[in-house]
Amino acid sequence: MDPVLAELISEGVKILGPALIAGCAAYFAASLQFKATLAQIREANEFAARQHLFDYYKDKQKQLSESYNELSNTLGQVLGVNAAARTDEGDESIQNMVSGFDSIAQLHLDAAPFEISLTLRDMRSKKLEGMEEFERLASRKQSLEGLHLGDDFESKKATVLSLLELYGWLKRCNQLLLEKEMDLLFSKYDVGRA
Repeated sequence: MDPVLAELISEGVKILGPALIAGCAAYFAASLQFKATLAQIREANEFAARQHLFDYYKDKQKQLSESYNELSNTLGQVLGVNAAARTDEGDESIQNMVSGFDSIAQLHLDAAPFEISLTLRDMRSKKLEGMEEFERLASRKQSLEGLHLGDDFESKKATVLSLLELYGWLKRCNQLLLEKEMDLLFSKYDVGRA
């Protein structure tokens, strides 16, 4: 081999060798940094999504509590007005109040199957279908099919009490969902589980 060519190759290796090694090292470092940044972004997005779900269940629990209190007051008034209407059949203003309160009770009765379906769906997604609360809520949905707001006081009373019990169960099931979401939200940060 020509000594000039050999020296040229030797000089080329001296120059390109370290540059190639530095290039490979830079590539692997950038690749690792990219993967670490991607993992951080995924973790931040996962935390934000879980936090959003937690806030959703928290707001839903607050709404259910407020609705339950309103429902309790309103349905108590339904029963009271209906009891008064039994003793005073001729007063048209009382009959109009009875009709108005009956409409409110009917609204809650009509909304109940949808509320139950949403809660059962959420409980399934969180793997809570084996719990007693899930079973009771599912059975309440089936018993709603035969429930209606009748014309007589006893029928209305039974329907109102069933609705109060049902919304109490909805509140309890949503509390379980809230607790489950809170566990999921903070499970990565629980040192005892690691």
